[in-house]
Amino acid sequence: MSMPKFGHLLNPYEDTLKQIEFFGRSEFDFVEFSAEEPMVTPELISNNKQKICKAMEKYNLFATVHGPLNSEMGSSYPEIRTSWMQFNKKFIKSFSNLHVKKFLFHIRFQMAGEENKNLEKIFLDNYASSFNQLVSFSKKYGIKIVIENFNRFGFKDAENIKHILDNAKDLGFCLDFGHAFVRGGMRNIETFFKLLGNRIEHVHMHDNHGSFDEHLPIGEGKINYPHVVKMLKRIGYDGTITFEVFTSKEDAVNSREKIKVLWQK
Repeated sequence: MSMPKFGHLLNPYEDTLKQIEFFGRSEFDFVEFSAEEPMVTPELISNNKQKICKAMEKYNLFATVHGPLNSEMGSSYPEIRTSWMQFNKKFIKSFSNLHVKKFLFHIRFQMAGEENKNLEKIFLDNYASSFNQLVSFSKKYGIKIVIENFNRFGFKDAENIKHILDNAKDLGFCLDFGHAFVRGGMRNIETFFKLLGNRIEHVHMHDNHGSFDEHLPIGEGKINYPHVVKMLKRIGYDGTITFEVFTSKEDAVNSREKIKVLWQK
């Protein structure tokens, strides 16, 4: 089977163009923008679009985007959902013409939903409604919307993610292995594959020891990546893999090479 496409998450606190240059020279296939304030805003992207596009085209890179961490699109207050929807549409539009293929969102924490299953469903349905609108909007820009499992805030479990996906047409799923491992080890990762393996359209890879989200290089934590790669190959996955290795850019390159070796076995 064909090799997936490999990218890396850009640090919003470092120079964007220099990072694009590094990952381009290091023969990555794409970069993932991190839409975090105050460093990355719709205005900043729009104002620097020409320079960013030129740097990406130099190395034939495409892009994915990690949306704002605190989007309240599951709120029970219509005004809040509407405001976040308008803002996220503005963000998606600002990234148009930058070779962006996917735009992903975390599912934000709601305390009432964690405490009561009936209340939880209200938030889940609100998210599904919001994402239906966002998916429809993003299609005209050729951008796929995907949602990511988280380890601390939000609807972390595969069943909850599945509920949103089942009720939001054409919404995709990003499986973050580090987050899933913190929530329940390899057994939890296997649960995500069992329930959502056919919905995976994007992947985040980094390592940890199971206690918190360390974002270590592949092989320096306890995630069984040889088994992870086998599971991905078993479902025929040949999509995009973003490395979220925060120790150094060189560690990111080495992590990619380790996954390539595992993929070829």
